[in-house]
Amino acid sequence: MKEKYTDHADILQNSVYHTSRGSNTVFMMQDRLSAEQAVEQGATPLADSDTSFRL
Repeated sequence: MKEKYTDHADILQNSVYHTSRGSNTVFMMQDRLSAEQAVEQGATPLADSDTSFRL
């Protein structure tokens, strides 16, 4: 998850789905490595946030 309107092109390229929730963009990553890289690029794991999301 990352705040809307912030640079997230690199995260987006490794995601299989993304959507907006409030002031954030939620990404579903293709694998654990992509998720770890997203965190290194400033994303917050959904489990560590106050945002809820269901498919």
